[in-house]
Amino acid sequence: KSSPQASVIPLTTAGNTAVVFKIQAIQNTVTIDSIFLTKKGVINDDAISLITVEDENGVEYGRISRIDNSRRAEIRFMDRKFVVVKNQEKRLMIKVNISEQANNNSTFSLGINSNEDINSNGSVSGIFPAFGSEHKLIAVQDFVGVVYAAAEDISSSLREINIGVKKETISKFTFKETSGNEDVIITKITFYNEGTAADDDLDYIYLYEDNKKVAASNSMVNGIVSFDLSANPIKVAKNKTIKLSIKVDIAKGEDRTLKFVINEPSDVVLTGLSQDFNLALKAESGFPVGKGISDNYNKVVFKREGIGFFAISMDDDEKEVYREAENAVLAEFELRNISQDIYLQRVQLQVEKFNNAPDLDSNLVLQDVSISKDIKDIVSIDKQRIKSGVVVDVSLNNYKVESGKNMTLSFFSDIPESAETNAAYRINIKNLSYKIGSDNTSYDHGAVVLGQVMKVLSPKITITKGELKNKGAAIAGNDKIELANFSVTSSMDESIRIKSVTVTLNLGSDDVTYVNGFSNLALYSGSSRKSEIIAAPNSRTYTFNDLNIKVSENRSISLMLKADSEVNADGLTVVFKLDDVTAEGYSSRSPALVTGEGAVSDPVVLNVKTTAK
Repeated sequence: KSSPQASVIPLTTAGNTAVVFKIQAIQNTVTIDSIFLTKKGVINDDAISLITVEDENGVEYGRISRIDNSRRAEIRFMDRKFVVVKNQEKRLMIKVNISEQANNNSTFSLGINSNEDINSNGSVSGIFPAFGSEHKLIAVQDFVGVVYAAAEDISSSLREINIGVKKETISKFTFKETSGNEDVIITKITFYNEGTAADDDLDYIYLYEDNKKVAASNSMVNGIVSFDLSANPIKVAKNKTIKLSIKVDIAKGEDRTLKFVINEPSDVVLTGLSQDFNLALKAESGFPVGKGISDNYNKVVFKREGIGFFAISMDDDEKEVYREAENAVLAEFELRNISQDIYLQRVQLQVEKFNNAPDLDSNLVLQDVSISKDIKDIVSIDKQRIKSGVVVDVSLNNYKVESGKNMTLSFFSDIPESAETNAAYRINIKNLSYKIGSDNTSYDHGAVVLGQVMKVLSPKITITKGELKNKGAAIAGNDKIELANFSVTSSMDESIRIKSVTVTLNLGSDDVTYVNGFSNLALYSGSSRKSEIIAAPNSRTYTFNDLNIKVSENRSISLMLKADSEVNADGLTVVFKLDDVTAEGYSSRSPALVTGEGAVSDPVVLNVKTTAK
């Protein structure tokens, strides 16, 4: 025996270590099939709601719900045997959940009375009886947290779900902390399938908190899925409620069913953040949570449509394309072929347009992008065929999809320069036909599959003349005098990066040259210089390259030309025109549409003595 010292255990806590036994295999490897535990102390029968047997690594071997008034019970190791390798040792850890029915100040200890209480394939020796320390139970309802679980109603009758769907919501659960004593975290949660679905019928199982994915599992194991959240626990704040959803990717299993429940309190590992005790989950309507009033409550049945073909779910930012973007993704579909090799025959599709979107001005290319090393063009559809949203029928050239393969099909095209913000495109698959194996019969997928609505973003800036800070009057001989001011406004699509600016002296303007008394010409925004300095200007046109001027989305900035001047600039009038701006989306790097080029700044008159009023 190697047990924890006597301790005080609060009511409604879980996973409390009551006793630890050290097991050594001296001569041969030993396998233990079951043990008999005996309970001592002044304690009512309902005080202990669960007893589990684990090893030192937390692997569970067996459990019982209680030890009744006989004070002796057998725990059988059903799913796995407890094996101690020759000349090594392991530990049997006995953990208990304490119920709210336990009497305050009651005491208990657990132990093994004799060697006959250990059922193994070898002889057992030791110092018996071997009992752990005596533990005291206390009521601490004013200190520890309390969490209730409940299922949310999705459907009281059997729901049909097509094989091949992704991230389909199967179950929803709420977890509510009701004591107000402490925040509680969930570090592990286990769900059981009460349906007939096989483990490999599901490709992925996801756990969501609200609309955020917090964990995922490849599959069930014997109808059970567990999410280890210890690295990123889910927090249930005191007096607050959280919502968890289980979503799945369905691969196969026609007519099989799926229904997730929380079987018992130990399926959810809860820890109070203030008192640091593991807590026993409670259920508003009893366990299993999610069972409901009928067998079909929150249960789904899988239905199959020949092949699985569906639009891939995209995040919002993935459903954005930019004006003038080359080879932009306009749609992504997944084809799941489970049974036999199939050969794609024809596809009927439509390029649907929204919000005055122009026709595509390049061909629409369909690729099999699931082959990462050798992406293949399946077909290129001439741009003339898909104009005006007509439905076209296109040969897929007997393209082979191997049995058991998931194939991602992507449509690509260039986004027209004339596409404006909020224009959108959607690729709709009206029908997909295929042949199975050597069978020469053509089958139709049958269902219309709508692609993603791909919204066009058109990064844009508008240029207008700005308001001169000097009101159009400058003092000849001063440094950094303002010679022009332009306002640049960004659209709401995204922030803009200005890369180059070209300005020209307007017709009738005096020259801004070194000879005329100007030097150190540069581009400014606010008080910050944004360009290289032209020390000795000598032209009527000036281009500033390699700029990195940011205009935040839906905001305006001022671009100013400033220069140092000499007194011989007295009497000159300067009028600049902004001829050309090159800009791009700050994140997308898509070319930005520039309007207002040719804007003319107000004249600036230079005098030795200011004429400003």
